Amino acid sequence: MLNIPDKVRRSAEAQGEKGRAWMAALPAQIAAIERRWNIRIGTTTRNATEAYVAFAEGAQGEAVVKIVIPGFDATRQEMRILAAAAGRGYARLLRADETENVLLLERLGPQLFALGLSNDAQIAHICATLAEAWQVRPEGVFVTGAEKADELAAMIRDDWPGLGEPCAMATYDAALAAAARRRQAFDPAHAAFAHGDAHAWNTLQATESPTGFKFVDPDGAFAERAFDLAIPMREWGQEIFTADRLALGRQRCELLARLKDAGKRTALLSNGSPTMLAALVNSSGLSRLLDAVLSVEAAGVFKPHPSVYQLAVDRLSAAANRILFFSSNGWDAQGAAAFGFRAIWINRALEPQEQLPGELAGMIGGIEEVPALLGVK
Repeated sequence: MLNIPDKVRRSAEAQGEKGRAWMAALPAQIAAIERRWNIRIGTTTRNATEAYVAFAEGAQGEAVVKIVIPGFDATRQEMRILAAAAGRGYARLLRADETENVLLLERLGPQLFALGLSNDAQIAHICATLAEAWQVRPEGVFVTGAEKADELAAMIRDDWPGLGEPCAMATYDAALAAAARRRQAFDPAHAAFAHGDAHAWNTLQATESPTGFKFVDPDGAFAERAFDLAIPMREWGQEIFTADRLALGRQRCELLARLKDAGKRTALLSNGSPTMLAALVNSSGLSRLLDAVLSVEAAGVFKPHPSVYQLAVDRLSAAANRILFFSSNGWDAQGAAAFGFRAIWINRALEPQEQLPGELAGMIGGIEEVPALLGVK
């Protein structure tokens, strides 16, 4: 008897009679695929939800076969993205059956979440892989960022009363306002083909990839690049959730003021958007303390890509080795060090250093130690 994982079975049953018929016919469909593609389908994987996924082996070596449940991905967005990618940023598509929505993919290594890396390191790998994946240009029509915002707003309006109004009206209104801002922010000129679900379970090790990883299971959307950061952002900000945020903010303002008084030029270099950074800097009172506020949007890629750190060199008109760079993210500090900055990791949690390129100039336990490093009183 075929072993269909519980999550896949529940997804199929949610499709009603169509899903139950698919499960009943699945053994025969697998046998037909084996004959047609001359492969042997073996062990079922346990992590799928909307498709039957199993390891396979054939003339092309080890592979993975994915048989999508009817009703999911009706427009074959995943298939079109993988075909266009040709192995760049995504698992290579070896064969496909558009009629039955069946894919044969290269077999990749373990999932990123299983490698024992810190959240910061995982996010660095995801962002680097996103920068690769965003270069893919599939053909055909895809849902846009504006349409995704409309879907979000519709879900909020439907679910809030359906769940018995589980939050305050102010929260409900704020969520709808955020969806409206998302819709207004969509700009086709600055959009890319987003993965849509880029987390550590969908990021698999791939030794031949320039980033060391590739994605699987793209949802697909033509949206702003920030659209792809919502999922990994869930894993970010350990410091924010564990620290006294007000005290931390004041501490940073005081530090910048002391550096400015000492004649040091200061700049903020962030993965955030210009709009977000402007709001942050203005509301916190940091604007008068900074000579430059630099967003990765100007480079078109995220840290730790060298093009991002080059922004600081260009804006400050300073050689890389004349720039002292501080970050509370170890991967960021090491990326800056690899670029040529004198990089200091502010390691409050005393985490072990990742095995990444770049030799740090130092490591400190808090931002309050910065002035002494610079000889500032």
